[in-house]
Amino acid sequence: MATKEISTTTDLTEDGKRAVEAIAGRVSRRTKGALVRNSFVRAKDPQHPAPLAALAATKGRGAGVPLKFYLALLWLSAKPPYDTQLAASAWARVLDLPDPDNKGARRIRDAQDRLTELNLITSEVVGGSPNKILLLKEDGSGHPYSVPYETIRKNQGSARSDGYFKVPTELWTSGQIQNMNSAALVMLLIVLEEAR
Repeated sequence: MATKEISTTTDLTEDGKRAVEAIAGRVSRRTKGALVRNSFVRAKDPQHPAPLAALAATKGRGAGVPLKFYLALLWLSAKPPYDTQLAASAWARVLDLPDPDNKGARRIRDAQDRLTELNLITSEVVGGSPNKILLLKEDGSGHPYSVPYETIRKNQGSARSDGYFKVPTELWTSGQIQNMNSAALVMLLIVLEEAR
């Protein structure tokens, strides 16, 4: 019986591949993907859309870069104090954006502004260094972030609103997320949340 060989090919540029491998190396011991609360996808109150819906409604190039950037932040910042400090050009390489030092970095800064507007992150200016980005809770409430399973554990499993799903690391390392358009990525998150 022949065994199926697992493909290690990627659709990333060499620059993007190196950037993703560096991120994956930093988080591999902590988690096997980005943990995302269900409240990011599904709102409790129909009068207030979930942050995913607000991102999907973003005009211009749409939700693609802000959404990918936020998922990457959740992936990398999965350990207290839930922050990260990388240059915008480094993030542009992780997302495999064209011209990462100029246009790509500008798109990351725009994405950072959009995520700040939605109360998903906050940032601190650090003189002479990249901004420090701190995660906030995925529901857009502006509350401090914590890993979803920690909240559930502290509440002995009663924190139903803190249910979560995982966006696997392999979607990053294969280049699939970087190559998805915003509509496909929104649909993927809905499917992952539904299948939790």
